[in-house]
Amino acid sequence: MLDQYLQVAQIALAQDGARVELRLIPGAQVADRIVARMDSDGDGDISPAEQQAYARRVLQDVAFELDGHRAPLALAGSQFPSRQEMNEGIGVIAGSGS
Repeated sequence: MLDQYLQVAQIALAQDGARVELRLIPGAQVADRIVARMDSDGDGDISPAEQQAYARRVLQDVAFELDGHRAPLALAGSQFPSRQEMNEGIGVIAGSGS
């Protein structure tokens, strides 16, 4: 799976809403392409602002529907691995929305 971008979603439903947790694991062979998408200023470092922007973009791409109605998700939090972990294919990008 070194050449894949593994995506895992966990959905928790409650009476007052839903929470979606995503875990994204870029394989070592695609990590450079994923990092390039995050690194908007091209300086080689992924700043906290760039991390948050990427997390928001990913969450916007998620289509969550409940009873036939699309439910927009708001970013509740995110965690990013080190660049080295991503390059090794073991880094997990985690995010949640509600």
